[in-house]
Amino acid sequence: MKKVVLGLVLIFLIGALGIIATDALIISNAPTESPKVEIRALAADTHVVSTVLIGSTEVQVRALVESFGSQLQVVSLLAPDAASQLERQYSDFVGPELVQKWMANLATPLNPDLLQDLPGRLTSSPWPDRIEIVELKALQPDQYLVTGSVIEVDSTDRDVAQYPVEIKVSLIDGRWLITNWVAGAYQ
Repeated sequence: MKKVVLGLVLIFLIGALGIIATDALIISNAPTESPKVEIRALAADTHVVSTVLIGSTEVQVRALVESFGSQLQVVSLLAPDAASQLERQYSDFVGPELVQKWMANLATPLNPDLLQDLPGRLTSSPWPDRIEIVELKALQPDQYLVTGSVIEVDSTDRDVAQYPVEIKVSLIDGRWLITNWVAGAYQ
């Protein structure tokens, strides 16, 4: 399970449910369960933690991509163990075929063009902080195309760079996973 903050969903639920404080938003993407998003929150009138399930496919896909975006800074693409970092950090978010493709690209001699297409950290500063989603479009009931930007920040937490991404998300064995990643040039 990965923790994520989805501001718009939380703002909506705060107003609709009378919530005064949120505890966590958790994605359950386990292969044995149907995908779901839970919000655990403290209700204003009872001071009891309640759980709200959100079954919207769009919310699940958005949460997956945003959670993945928060992991990008953890994988240092120039580290000697970059392939194992990539496999360890991304396997909950990315389909196995795409992980294997990225690991193979890391095994080739250092090529800046191939590294640009790999999600992760290239330098000590700036580094990828998040993915901001611009559009989420259903291609099929079990497949979505997400367009957005990877936002990079510096040590002062300022947004200093970004590049566009197109991400295909597919439902595989009951789990939403990223199955394609196309990164554009820095802007």
